[in-house]
Order: sequence, then C-alpha cells, then structure tokens
Amino acid sequence: MARQLLFSPRAAADLRAILDFIARERPPAARRVVADIERAVAILADHPESGRQTDAPGVLVLSVPRRSFRVFYLSRPDAVTTLHVRHTSRRH
Repeated sequence: MARQLLFSPRAAADLRAILDFIARERPPAARRVVADIERAVAILADHPESGRQTDAPGVLVLSVPRRSFRVFYLSRPDAVTTLHVRHTSRRH
C-alpha cells in the first residue's frame, strides 16, 4: 500500500525557492526541475527504501535523477515526510 506523501513547511519553502531562483533566468526550466523533484518524491510513496541513511537518526536522502538535488525525508509506516530539498553544491 502506498504511503501518504507529506511536505514539511521547510521542504515546501525549498521548492518555492528553487522555482523562484531558476525562473529568474529560465522559467520553463524551473518548472521542469521542480516537476522532476516532485516525481522523485512520488516514487517514495511506494518505495520509501529508495534513499540511503544519513547521519541523522531516521532521516534518509534520495538523489533526484538527472538533477543536482537531494531530498531528505522520514519514512514512517503510513507516510513519507519530505523534510528538506537541497542542491548538491550547498553544505547546509
């Protein structure tokens, strides 16, 4: 059974910031990047084990295919919560 997908306020803000930043120069590309991130997150509903464990207890990370972004998330029996979306060039 697929798990519910949730976005923390921080993750939702991350997606808005990514969209806004890329859209300043290339609006169509911005929509494609965010759509690719959302597709990667959607896969977690059925395959929450797709990510790898981080140093933080319970937090997993998934690299977004073809994009330089990582999605940090928690997997629970009933839901996957996206905590943060970060470009790979950023440390924090």
